[in-house]
Amino acid sequence: MIRKALEKFINHPLVEKSIMLLILTNVLLLVLSTVQEIEVITADFYRPFDFVCTIIFTIEFAIRLLVCRSFKQLFSFYMIIDFMAIAPFYMGSMFTDSAIYLRILRFSRLLRLAKLARYSKALKNIERALRHRKEELFITFSVFGVCVIISGILMYVFEHAAQPDVFSSVPRSCYFAIVTFTTVGYGDFSPVTEEGRIITSVMAIVGVCIHGLLVGVIGSAMNAALRLDRLEPDEDQELQELEALEDKRKK
Repeated sequence: MIRKALEKFINHPLVEKSIMLLILTNVLLLVLSTVQEIEVITADFYRPFDFVCTIIFTIEFAIRLLVCRSFKQLFSFYMIIDFMAIAPFYMGSMFTDSAIYLRILRFSRLLRLAKLARYSKALKNIERALRHRKEELFITFSVFGVCVIISGILMYVFEHAAQPDVFSSVPRSCYFAIVTFTTVGYGDFSPVTEEGRIITSVMAIVGVCIHGLLVGVIGSAMNAALRLDRLEPDEDQELQELEALEDKRKK
């Protein structure tokens, strides 16, 4: 009975919207606190506000622990994010280096933005889409990884003699391959041999093909997720109608 009441409370739309507002305000203040002029103004307000937010997020985490129905739910992605968003605040005494602690604490505050995934319907659809197409995505990224390694080795073989300082190792050549595949092209270094230029041209073309493949996989997954999202309310309505009919028959 208490578990149901807590579950109903924590999933209430007003509570969810309030937590979303707290998260967005917290992250906004974190971003603004990196501007020195604004930090001077908001310093006195930000610390107590952050403390209050941490207490609220701790209470939320405790309630979610109480309403967990299984160990799988206890160690779910959202529960881990909730824990990581508050843990560093309580672990300050474990860090002797204050600079490292401040970096971890700032990162944990940034993790609060990931908590929005629990409350945002759009983010849930994206998560559902990625989970639904995880095998296709794994294959796509595997192909990309293999192409990067092969291209990095080839660039090292053909460019190392001409530019030993630039293509000094296979990992550095793989960095060049990633930049080329993703069509970013920072321009910090480029091939000078004919073989290297040919390989780079092929890499750029293959990169465009991989982009198209990745967009197609994610796009089809998003369409499927949106269709399921539209069907769910209809299914809930049908279930309610069936339950109402069963109640009438019992009477």
